[in-house]
Amino acid sequence: MRTSTVKRKRDRAAAGPDRVKRPLVVLVAAALSVLFAIEALVRLSSSALPLPALSYHERMDAHLALMESVVQDGGADIVFLGSSMTGRAWDGALIARSTGLRPYVAALPGSRYSDLNLWWTDHVQPLNPDIVVLEISTVLLEPGQANPGYTDLPAGRQDIIGRLDFAFGTVSEAWRRRRVLRAPSTWWGSQDPVRVAITEQRPWGDFGSLEGTNDAEPPSNIRPLDSRHQQEHLVSLVARLSEEGKRVIVTRLSRHPDLLANYIVDGVDTGSLATEAAVTAALAAGAELADSDFPDYPPSNYADLYHVNSEGRDRATSQLLEEFNRLGVRA
Repeated sequence: MRTSTVKRKRDRAAAGPDRVKRPLVVLVAAALSVLFAIEALVRLSSSALPLPALSYHERMDAHLALMESVVQDGGADIVFLGSSMTGRAWDGALIARSTGLRPYVAALPGSRYSDLNLWWTDHVQPLNPDIVVLEISTVLLEPGQANPGYTDLPAGRQDIIGRLDFAFGTVSEAWRRRRVLRAPSTWWGSQDPVRVAITEQRPWGDFGSLEGTNDAEPPSNIRPLDSRHQQEHLVSLVARLSEEGKRVIVTRLSRHPDLLANYIVDGVDTGSLATEAAVTAALAAGAELADSDFPDYPPSNYADLYHVNSEGRDRATSQLLEEFNRLGVRA
């Protein structure tokens, strides 16, 4: 009796690891089956689901989609780098017809020069242009570090977590669309800002024109514009582009009088001083200047404090093309 009891204990002890392993294997297999089923369901439903946001702004996502196709088609001859003001100011189709060059308007909404350095490195550089036109504006010169939104989502994150996140998204639709899947209210209907932006964004990357005239209240947070930090990023970007063999041209944008009034302190127009200092620094770093009378545009040429309307867009593009003729910018 005692011998059989001891034998049974030995048998249970010997079988113990297998007893533990079997449920664990079943659990892992079940979990993998569920994950594969979710992945298959997401892939089958992908055309009906909103496109996942890869960045902080639907316009940046539209750029990522468009630039991939532009690179496959041979890249761009001339790239325009700047904020959303650049996206509204330049008519890509007119520039292409007038110069014979393939333009791309790589406008990054809400950006500063620190963002544009990352934007160029992370995504725009593969367009491989011969010429880069840089926006000079008070918005890009605002103090501070890079826009936190730029690094919030995988497309803009270059740390190890961001790279892994982006890599997982290239093999798994469920992972790439996880933020969409967590918001069922966006699954149906017209709430698909990324797809809308891709549809609206023109083949040259520009955003198209805004209609109407400015009726916004002027900002009231009057303060001096301390542009030293962002000017350093501008100079480093110009120097880097020059080292890469790019011809760099800078041009002033969006100086709505109500916006500039925001930087007038004790009678000193710190906004204008900052933009002129930025132009001087960029030229010293190797850039050329495409000048215009943007400082004299009336409010009727603006749709809001920052962006020109269709009339302002036509005026700005025509003046830029005149400067291109002077500078010999053509195919």
